[in-house]
Amino acid sequence: MTVREHEPAMVTELFARKVVTMGFMGTYNDDGAEFEATALVGKRSARLKMVLRLLIPDQVDGEVG
Repeated sequence: MTVREHEPAMVTELFARKVVTMGFMGTYNDDGAEFEATALVGKRSARLKMVLRLLIPDQVDGEVG
């Protein structure tokens, strides 16, 4: 992953103009997903954990909801 932003946002400043190696794993189900990652940025590492919750599911064609 390489971030090439003209003006990096605070959340991506660590990765700005650097080559980043990232390993990630996660799980998901009908209610949402959990995601964990470790990014190696030069000699530094950064950990990330996200919990995503499904608020409004998509409706399938023909389904009444």
